[in-house]
Amino acid sequence: MKTKMLKSLIFFFLIFKSCYAFQNFSIEEESQKIYGIAQQFAHLIFQEDFEKLEQEKLKILSQKIIEHYEQFYSEEDFWTDDQWSPTDTETLEITKTRKSKKILQLLCCIKQDLENLNVNCDFDPIINLINECCTQIQNQITNLQININQNFNNTFTVLADIKNTITECCADLHDLIESLSSGITFTVFQFVSGDFTTIFTVLADIKLTLTECCAQNQRNFNNTFTVLSDIKNTITACCAQNQTNFNNTFTVLADIKETLTECCAAIQNNFCNPTFISNADLGATGYNINTGSLYKLAEDIVYFPAAPSNAININASGATLDLQCFSLSQGNLVPNVNGIFVSPNLSDVTIENGMIKRFSRAGISVQSGNTRLLVDNVETFSCDVRGTEFQGTVATPVTESLIKDCTLTNCCRGATGDFVISYSVCNRCNIYNTKLNSNGISTHSLSVVRMTDCITCKANKVKTKNNTGTSTVSFDLQTTSTSILKRCSSRTDNSTTGNYTGILLSNNCSANEFTRCKAIANIGGTTCFGFRITGTQSLANIISDSLISRNIANNGDMAGIQIDAANRGTIVSTIVENNRSVTTRGMGLNVISPGTEWEVKRSQFIRNTGSVTAGTSSNSFGILDPGASTSVNLYSHNYAFLNGTLANNQYAIATNTSMAGGIVDSGTTTGLPAFSWANLRVVT
Repeated sequence: MKTKMLKSLIFFFLIFKSCYAFQNFSIEEESQKIYGIAQQFAHLIFQEDFEKLEQEKLKILSQKIIEHYEQFYSEEDFWTDDQWSPTDTETLEITKTRKSKKILQLLCCIKQDLENLNVNCDFDPIINLINECCTQIQNQITNLQININQNFNNTFTVLADIKNTITECCADLHDLIESLSSGITFTVFQFVSGDFTTIFTVLADIKLTLTECCAQNQRNFNNTFTVLSDIKNTITACCAQNQTNFNNTFTVLADIKETLTECCAAIQNNFCNPTFISNADLGATGYNINTGSLYKLAEDIVYFPAAPSNAININASGATLDLQCFSLSQGNLVPNVNGIFVSPNLSDVTIENGMIKRFSRAGISVQSGNTRLLVDNVETFSCDVRGTEFQGTVATPVTESLIKDCTLTNCCRGATGDFVISYSVCNRCNIYNTKLNSNGISTHSLSVVRMTDCITCKANKVKTKNNTGTSTVSFDLQTTSTSILKRCSSRTDNSTTGNYTGILLSNNCSANEFTRCKAIANIGGTTCFGFRITGTQSLANIISDSLISRNIANNGDMAGIQIDAANRGTIVSTIVENNRSVTTRGMGLNVISPGTEWEVKRSQFIRNTGSVTAGTSSNSFGILDPGASTSVNLYSHNYAFLNGTLANNQYAIATNTSMAGGIVDSGTTTGLPAFSWANLRVVT
């Protein structure tokens, strides 16, 4: 343990000695080395695990060495090299001498500390090493002093030579001036005088130039201040104008605040302080809503009119009638009485949340020119003529209005009952999520939803069920264009003695779209049609992704889709299946001349059957298109399965009509790549 400690000490001082041979040294580099060695040395001593007494003594030694070193290292002037350069020989020698003395002092201090330390180990080698190092440093200091003395002697010799040379030169110049002064004095003065004249002329020119320059600068400054004055005036005027504008702005804001305050007060009054309607308010002549505020039923109201008149008349835009889940009904048989009547040319009227029943005419009657009217969550029950009607005119159609989340039941059972919902001359009016069930009667015809002369109207998720008439149409479109029926369905509707049609387009309906619609299990007293499109001017209508299934004609033709002379339409991705005629023909698709330019693709016609004659199913057809000479229709990618038992009746199509890719029978294995557009046929 002691040996290792001694080796560490010797190592430290050997490195210390080698770092300061003082031949070519870098103060910064060598100081870092010494500092690192000192740290290692202290670390080695403090990490040693020997007897406590020796440990404490060596700690004292280490601490003293570190203290001496830190004092030595902290002297800023010792390490600063900025005062001399390698070419400054004398300064370099002086610096080496001064620094060598300091190092010598450090080593002497360390030596003294070692001699005073009573540690049970031999420090003589280290002390001898320090003595040797000190002797070498002393010798170097002596040599440096000799060199410095020699340099100083040389310096003073050179300075003496310079002094003698300058003295001799000055004496020679004095003699020369004395010898020449008598002959050149006047000439010199003339020459000097001439030069001064020239100088003063130049100075005068400079003065003149400066005077003009100053005058010009003065003018420039004057112009600058004039411009600044103009800017000041402009800014002053601008600020005044801005002040006026701000004053006007705050005036406008005050007006807006006042207007909004009045408006909020009106809204507060209208909607937080509703007007309640009770039976006593109606009397025998009805109730009038004459302000655009909120009205609510206070109770179930039964209206007993003395003569034909409306129970409630809405005569103001912005009015809201909240039935509050109460009912409004007629209590006698006076004819032509409407439950709620909306006067012409109003906007933003709302009728909501309740039941309207047993009125001798319509539950809700909306007159022409109304816009943005909403009927929401209203159940209309047992109104004799119509459930809800929008009655526009060509000059003043009903626009942008909506019936949503409503139910209409048992309506149109009076002698003149005709339409459960009627849209007449309406633009951009919609019906959404509404059910129409069990309406109509077997003694007169019925259209469950009727759109006449409508443009861009929509019916979405509208469902009809169990509705009856002598002739019944679930969705009846007359002269209507660019309208959409989506996810609409008719189920178990029927006609007693006449025709039944699920969706009918007649009188020149064009550019309408029917997507994801269904006609299921409906019954016709005579003929029955899932879809029927009629009229030569009914153009560009589309049926897509729809289903016509299990419909029955009791005494006439059954056609899943029938095209009566309509043109240029599309049937795509539609399934027509299991439809049947009891007495005559059963057809998936029936095209009546001159229906032309139809495209039928990716559709299925399955098990559509007619009556059996002489043991054959000659009245059963998948597609029947006898075609006129001018009819050209395109059929591709279709499937006709088991429509009777005759192969040719799967596609009974005229030769002038195109069967893209032809017809391929089930089981065909040859030439199939040629039939990528083929229509597949299956009989058994």
